[in-house]
Amino acid sequence: MNTTSAVLHRYTPHLQVVDPRRLLTDSVVFCRLKPAEEPQARQSHTAFDVAGRPSMSWDPRLWADRAPANLSVIHSLSGQVLASDSVDAGWRVS
Repeated sequence: MNTTSAVLHRYTPHLQVVDPRRLLTDSVVFCRLKPAEEPQARQSHTAFDVAGRPSMSWDPRLWADRAPANLSVIHSLSGQVLASDSVDAGWRVS
């Protein structure tokens, strides 16, 4: 990271939301490319199953559009990943 970038992002707020199980469900960071620009909020969200494993995840690219999750994962009862569906990697079945 160069000096200009380090100064630009210094003291940038980062908000995190934790559910009652202490799992990080939401995160909001504020980013800008130039010092004169208005910071843009970038929100990510993770949904967990009852066992506390991440089952769906949205990153800032698609969160604003309320699109389907970027990554959906199906776990077995033992916790192994049985299948995943990713907008970047497609379907994978174990």
